[in-house]
Amino acid sequence: MEINQSSQQKLIEMVVDNVLKKHDVKTKSMNLDTEEKEKIKGIVFDIQKEVEGFLKNQQKAKTEKDFEQQTDSTPSLEPSQPQPPVRKQFMSNNDVSSVKTFVNKKED
Repeated sequence: MEINQSSQQKLIEMVVDNVLKKHDVKTKSMNLDTEEKEKIKGIVFDIQKEVEGFLKNQQKAKTEKDFEQQTDSTPSLEPSQPQPPVRKQFMSNNDVSSVKTFVNKKED
């Protein structure tokens, strides 16, 4: 595992060096006070913990038993009683069943 950590450390150093060069930052001119150094150490420590947790979870095999079963409080996708299909009334001006015939009355 130590070989893996040293290669990760080298990779991180290379990426940080490239970013610093890209932004034209000179490391010799950087002066950090103790408070800033402690903040940076804390951030790096938090990131390291998150990565370790992620790597541990990657190696675990998940099964159906790992996930919670559906409880009665959650709605199911199927309705409990079948509902009759809803028929929409569609009326069109061109509908033959609604045609009315008008007859003109002849006036005498």
